Amino acid sequence: MTRFLDRRALLAAAGTAAVGALAARPARALTVEPASPELAAMLAARCEGPGLHVRVLADLLDRLGVDRSDDVAVARVEAMPCPVCGCSLASPERASAPRP
Repeated sequence: MTRFLDRRALLAAAGTAAVGALAARPARALTVEPASPELAAMLAARCEGPGLHVRVLADLLDRLGVDRSDDVAVARVEAMPCPVCGCSLASPERASAPRP
């Protein structure tokens, strides 16, 4: 006596095989790496005050090659959020001043 597989049984078997194949190997889309000592220190001192933001802002201005006398370009960089805590990089005095 020969038994043919119907469509549901075939799809169920294929689905089970696919799930088994995916579960058998580790996912490689995301890797976890240890933080550098500098980043670990920044995260530990998260938003330690304006000193951190002054250093991050100065670093960004240098890396982007922004002329510090160009107020519009400096204001655009200050509008960026801090990569460590998400606060504004602008000093409290400039943050409260109206933007041009």
